[in-house]
Formats: sequence, C-alpha cells, structure tokens
Amino acid sequence: MLDLHQLVEKAYDLEAIPMSGSRLAAVISQPESTIDNVIEVVALDQALAGRALRAANSASSAARMPITTVKDAVVRLGRMTTLTLAFGSKMRQTLQSPLPEFGLAENMLWRHSVAAALVTESLSSVAKVDVPAESYAAALLHDVGKLVLARFLDPDLLEFLRRAQAEGRCNPLQAEMEILEVNHAELGALVARHWGLPEAIALGIQYHHAPSDDLPKVCHVVCVANVLAKLVEPNAESIPPHPENQEASFLALKVDGPTRKKVVEAVAARFAKVLEMFGV
Repeated sequence: MLDLHQLVEKAYDLEAIPMSGSRLAAVISQPESTIDNVIEVVALDQALAGRALRAANSASSAARMPITTVKDAVVRLGRMTTLTLAFGSKMRQTLQSPLPEFGLAENMLWRHSVAAALVTESLSSVAKVDVPAESYAAALLHDVGKLVLARFLDPDLLEFLRRAQAEGRCNPLQAEMEILEVNHAELGALVARHWGLPEAIALGIQYHHAPSDDLPKVCHVVCVANVLAKLVEPNAESIPPHPENQEASFLALKVDGPTRKKVVEAVAARFAKVLEMFGV
C-alpha cells in the first residue's frame, strides 16, 4: 500500500514556484497592498517583467498603444493575471501535463485551475461577494496535490479507489481518505506551506472540498470556485458527487442559482482570452 512518509517527501520535492511568485502571493494576500506594491515586486524580477510586458502587448490584451513600462504592464494585466505569470512557465508546464490517474488529458488540470481562479475574480464583481485577496492564488493551486498523488497511484491502487467509489458509494475525496489515508487537498496544502505561501492560501487549498463554518472565508470561495469552474470548463474533469457542505459554501457566500449562472457566463467570456494569452 501507500507509504505516507514517502508521499509527504514527494510533496516537498515538487518543483518550487519562483521566489517572485511566493513574494507576490504574500503581497497580494495583504488587504492593505496596492498596485504599487505589485509593481515593485515585478520590477525586481527581470524574467517576470519581460513576461508581463509580452503578455500586456499580446493580441489577447488588445492594447491600443504599445506597453513599454512594467507599471503600465501590471496595470493593464491586473494583479491576478500578473500573479499567474509569476508562478512561472515551469509550473504551468507541470499543471499542463496529462494526469490519466485522475482522468485528466493534457492541459485539462491547468485549464480547470485557471477557470477556478477566474471565478474568484468574478465572484467579487458579479456576485458582490467580499472575496479575500488570497482566494485567486488558492483557487489556481487548489488541485496541485493531484500532481503528487499521481506519482504513486499504480494500477492496483487505482482499482481500490474505483471500487471504494462504486461499492462504498463515496465521492473521490472520501475514497482517497479510505484507501490512501490522505487526500489531494491535504497534500496540496503541504506543498503550499513548503513553498512559503501565506497560510490562508494553504487553508484554501486544504479545505476546498470540505469547508466548515469555522474556517476562513477563502475556503468557501475556493470551494465555490472549484464547482463553478467545472461548468465553465465541463471537460476539465469528471464531476464527482458533491458533499452537502459544498452547497453550504454557496449559502455562506449568498450565491444563489441565478447568480451562479451570471458568474459562469462572465468567466466563460474571459476564459478564452486568458488561455490565448498563455498559449494554452
């Protein structure tokens, strides 16, 4: 069976995000941070500054005039898209890899992650929800634990997981806990903490399937983002049975049925442009 000690070690071995990514995530997670704080971080990273300028001048950004300064690039892209760039091309390539163990074809994990991150932005504007600043990063990385689990799921373990779901009538997360004694959300939180990301981001990842009332709001936001992202990108992954407390997160954020539809429509309108920007 699974060696939990070895699994945790593998979580820590997952390729780290660039230092500027963790710094930028920490800055954006602070409620008092401003766009100038973001610009300062980007300006001190040559590679990130170059990526931001290229993205700001891309066709998908539809800039009327050439963007020539880091400040203008960050203002054009926004804090959240800049954060996505800061996580680096290596991290994107990792998330774009196929994960057949979870039924995910090439690019599908990345696409689902991007859609979830975009939902957090839309919740703030469309649903008028007070969304914590760290929600975007937590949503973008909420399934990173699957990258760790996939390295250990041999055919025998996959069969045990399938039988646990079919015969035990449990959802995939419950099956992971029953068979592996750990789930991808917990592993994702370990990775986030190892990368030095703010604790709020780690909590958003850890509880994105099962937030309770006593947890920070970011956990409910990422839970809702995960559910709605599957409506934006329905082929990103098979939709598992949702625990009841996922519906509780919609209630906690006061996101009703009509509002969900508006959020999904708003995100779908942006989704293609963002994917084009990143060449996915």
